Amino acid sequence: MARIIPGVQVTVVKEVVPPQLSPSGVLGLVGIIEKEPPADDTARPLRAASWSRFVEVCGAASAYSLPEARQALANGVFELVISPLKASTASKASVEWVDSKHQAFRLEARAAGIWANGFRLVVTYRADKFDLAIQSPLGETVEVHRGLDAKSLADSLQASSAVVHAAEPGNPGEMPAEGEYVLSGGKDA
Repeated sequence: MARIIPGVQVTVVKEVVPPQLSPSGVLGLVGIIEKEPPADDTARPLRAASWSRFVEVCGAASAYSLPEARQALANGVFELVISPLKASTASKASVEWVDSKHQAFRLEARAAGIWANGFRLVVTYRADKFDLAIQSPLGETVEVHRGLDAKSLADSLQASSAVVHAAEPGNPGEMPAEGEYVLSGGKDA
């Protein structure tokens, strides 16, 4: 292609095409994940070449406990090799609700470690049900669970929350008071 401007001629000799992105290799990560490998398989690292495979192998809460995994895969890492730490050497962040009968009900982070410290659980009521919004320490709402009651809370969170689940013994006797609850007490190995 040639374009002529009075006194100047510009010609494209060769078009520069940026090179194709190629995977940058394999990245090893060491950390606490939601799903612990079987006891007889603890020395074997886990592998994931995609985000969906990472969540399948490590658990949804691992997106928070190992945030580097998503960043690495998004930036062209070909495969992750994950060496999970035993969660038994760490503790999970949790929060307790105490009802009017002084019975405690505990919600805890799905994976151990400090990652969940500061997550806020905001309870708001609509008629005879309540909504539970889960917010990151930065104030960003990461999950909202609507239309909950005391009987369905544990099952609902077990099925659909990547952040928290009900600790034993299960559902609370009564619904929590409206307000904000903060997860705390999580410790790394």
